[in-house]
Amino acid sequence: MASSIEVTEELFNKVTDILNEEFKIHKIVPSILYHSNILADVAIDEFRVYLSRRIFREQQDTLCVNVTDFGRVRYQTEGVVQISFFAPRAVKNSSKILEIVAQNLKNKLRKSQFDCFWLRNITATPYNVENNSYRYEVTAIYMFDEII
Repeated sequence: MASSIEVTEELFNKVTDILNEEFKIHKIVPSILYHSNILADVAIDEFRVYLSRRIFREQQDTLCVNVTDFGRVRYQTEGVVQISFFAPRAVKNSSKILEIVAQNLKNKLRKSQFDCFWLRNITATPYNVENNSYRYEVTAIYMFDEII
């Protein structure tokens, strides 16, 4: 069983690896940032990706089998991971590149297997232009068990 920190690290590392591979095909080095600020700034020539996550449900069950210490508790946790993409309008074909990268990330995450969590309901959605940037978002529900 993994901790929330281990799950986040495994998930963000996988996403970062896929993004670096996908952007390399287009000869682009994006800024990949790990925080919840998804507002586009006024950068006119930079591809940006913001990774954030939020836990929205934890259910608690007392364990009674396969546990070495009596009274240990399993938490079944669900969260949402959000990968927000911003592509500069000033760069030729940036909207197309952004859509290709986002859709490929969605498809590769759907095929991925992880050691300590599960991904469900992975979607890729385009948004309106925001502050001179094209915007796309990939979201997924992630679930894991943690024994305390």
